[in-house]
Amino acid sequence: MAAAYRVSQFVWHIRASVTGEEQRLARRQLPSPALFALFAGMPRADKRHALDVYLALRDRAYDDADLLAAALLHDVGKAQGIPLPHRVAIVLLRALAPATLRYLDQETSWWRRPFHISLHHPEIGARMIAEAGGNRRLVAFVRYHQNPPAGRDSLSAEDVALLETFHRVDDSY
Repeated sequence: MAAAYRVSQFVWHIRASVTGEEQRLARRQLPSPALFALFAGMPRADKRHALDVYLALRDRAYDDADLLAAALLHDVGKAQGIPLPHRVAIVLLRALAPATLRYLDQETSWWRRPFHISLHHPEIGARMIAEAGGNRRLVAFVRYHQNPPAGRDSLSAEDVALLETFHRVDDSY
């Protein structure tokens, strides 16, 4: 973990912004008002990250509607609440003490719940998207975005390849 990179990531998080045109772009890409409402409810920095992933995929000529919708919604599970101090702690623990991060995974404790949300946000987000009417592929892309091999048995070979690309692009932002 390069310290300069992490500091720049922190500053980026604080200064993140989303334009009105980018909001309209997300509204046009997402297949229903309920799914757009999930995007709109995300913290600003998470929306910025989602848009960056979406734009990177689109710029690489990916046009699969479910993949692009997943790019916009893949971190929606984090909207359940991860305050900035917890986000900083999560980044540090992930790099320096992953076992401690797993130890702090507890849904019922008010101060440990953000650690639980961070670790389980793909599944949380997949449930939220399913409840909002998202289709099976969109739900699967979100559920497996951090661990593409986990979804291999439920997706076609083409979808697994899309998921692996999605994972690489997501990791680069």
